[in-house]
Amino acid sequence: MSTPIDLRRVIKNEINIIFQKDYNYSNINIFEQKLPNPRKYENDESKIFPFVLISLEEGSIPSTSDKPTTNLFICVGVNQDDESQPEATVLLERIILYLKENVYFGDKYQLSDKEIKWKIGEDEAEPFEYGVIEAEFLMPEIEQNKSLLI
Repeated sequence: MSTPIDLRRVIKNEINIIFQKDYNYSNINIFEQKLPNPRKYENDESKIFPFVLISLEEGSIPSTSDKPTTNLFICVGVNQDDESQPEATVLLERIILYLKENVYFGDKYQLSDKEIKWKIGEDEAEPFEYGVIEAEFLMPEIEQNKSLLI
């Protein structure tokens, strides 16, 4: 079944492929929907860095013949004190380029024609740097059950 949660998993796998291709970024943690509890990392939040977080924020199921859509937010976080970690802008750029070059994902989902938005966070979180991408995906249409209940 094609659901927003399935789309999130597909994009997670695609992002994993992006960073496996580049040896320097193979240590990136990739999470879905929320960051893990810091207790998992012995209450040391810095251990989750660098990370990519893919979360579902909103979607629509139109009543017309338009396709359903889902908006994904792809957040990145890096620890600027760790020189082995890339800048957040580098991670954002790699993800955006991959999305624009491939457009179709998991044989079911398509990046929409709407603009991809991105933003780098303010410096208030130092030594951590954050960035976010917002992208809309077209979802497969939901097939209606046309059988009559008797």
